[in-house]
Amino acid sequence: MPLHVVVRLPDGREATADYRDPIAPAMRRYLRATSVDHKPPDPRDVAAVSAWLDRHAAQSSACDEFIRLRTLTCGHD
Repeated sequence: MPLHVVVRLPDGREATADYRDPIAPAMRRYLRATSVDHKPPDPRDVAAVSAWLDRHAAQSSACDEFIRLRTLTCGHD
């Protein structure tokens, strides 16, 4: 089973990506800033994740459904 990174953007959208996706490092930095350091995320990471989600909404949704409901394959298996 693949591992995923999940980020809730300031606009309320949630991005879910496989840990091997190129966006994962920006998502991890975002999570570290908000969850560990308790600081606002770097605006560049917010913009990168938002742009990635705009282009990969279906992929993010499939990964999200896979990890939450275990009903679909997300394509990373």
